[in-house]
Amino acid sequence: KFVEWLTMLSISLYTIWGGVEVINGELELALYVTNIGVFNAAGAAATDLCHVLLEMQKVTPSLERLVRYINMPTDLPKRMDLERHRRVATSRLAAETRDDMGPGFVLERLPIIISELEFAYPGKLPRSFGGRMEMPQGQVLAVAGKCGQG
Repeated sequence: KFVEWLTMLSISLYTIWGGVEVINGELELALYVTNIGVFNAAGAAATDLCHVLLEMQKVTPSLERLVRYINMPTDLPKRMDLERHRRVATSRLAAETRDDMGPGFVLERLPIIISELEFAYPGKLPRSFGGRMEMPQGQVLAVAGKCGQG
């Protein structure tokens, strides 16, 4: 509302001042009317801009939260360290296995190792397997329990 009020005030003041200039012959009537149109258009543009800025002000807190969330520290260094450790362990295991297997060793034949396994069905107590199970790749393994136990 302030911008609209300011526009009307400026047009009113120019109408009085410009009217006097037109009466005295110092300003042409066409230029006087054109200037009033320009003031009116500028006021409408300023009003639209003010409305846009007020709408942006409503969204600013959400955008600030989003930017804060995006800029939060991540666990990327830990993940990179874990990946480095995995690569070192895999290459070490591959080197040990290569020595045992000879020059025709295929890296994809590394054993699958499960240790400290825990699982649970929905609504049931978790079951733990505290041991270690090693399965060479290429072999078939079946795990069976009582009927109805999965």
